[in-house]
Amino acid sequence: ELLATTLESTRHGIAMFEADGTVIIANRLAAHFCGLPPERFVRGVHISELRALQIERGVHGDRLATDRSLAE
Repeated sequence: ELLATTLESTRHGIAMFEADGTVIIANRLAAHFCGLPPERFVRGVHISELRALQIERGVHGDRLATDRSLAE
């Protein structure tokens, strides 16, 4: 809970992912900067799901890492 509170109090978008591409934790600004609703950018969601949601919502570009870049 302390980590979540700290992340929400920063002026930066921060998200942490597992090596397999699933979200560990993210703050609201990370979701905002990626053009995603914060309730969808949550623990356990895979980055490919986030990317698909971005495409569905018409958010394009390099605002979110791809699965490939996570593996590198």
